Amino acid sequence: MEKINPKVTAAAAAAAATTVLCWGVGLAGLDVPGEVQGAVTVLLVFGAGWITPAGRHAA
Repeated sequence: MEKINPKVTAAAAAAAATTVLCWGVGLAGLDVPGEVQGAVTVLLVFGAGWITPAGRHAA
């Protein structure tokens, strides 16, 4: 069984972080539209994938 590429792991963690971030902002009383949540997710996933090294198994 192969290990998951570090870039994939970082992207998944960034997507989960967006969910928690928007949930916390909602608890603070601010409404975050779905479009903004999606945009934040894209930016965080892109950033996480960009800064994370590919690892040994990258093609």
